[in-house]
Amino acid sequence: MNKQEEIREGIVGEYLTGKTTYRELSEKYGYSLGTIHRWVKEAVRKRPVKRDGGDPEEEIKRLRAELRRSELHNKLLNAMIDIAEGDLGVSIRKKRGPRQ
Repeated sequence: MNKQEEIREGIVGEYLTGKTTYRELSEKYGYSLGTIHRWVKEAVRKRPVKRDGGDPEEEIKRLRAELRRSELHNKLLNAMIDIAEGDLGVSIRKKRGPRQ
């Protein structure tokens, strides 16, 4: 692996830790945002997909349970926003439509 590849892998690895942004890396290393984004995209695409060979029925059950938890979480958050809007008398949700 040459020096350029090492730098590239270091930048991608730094981004994938989730502690920095494309912009911060661009300023730190002097590469364009587009270049860093492309490197990260390529690295993620090359990652091997984990396939455990488990039972598809078990995977479906797990995914359904996860979906149900997410739906309940979403309902809870919406209820909390409704309560906060009622108590504060202020609209919290993002307005739809074109910017004024």
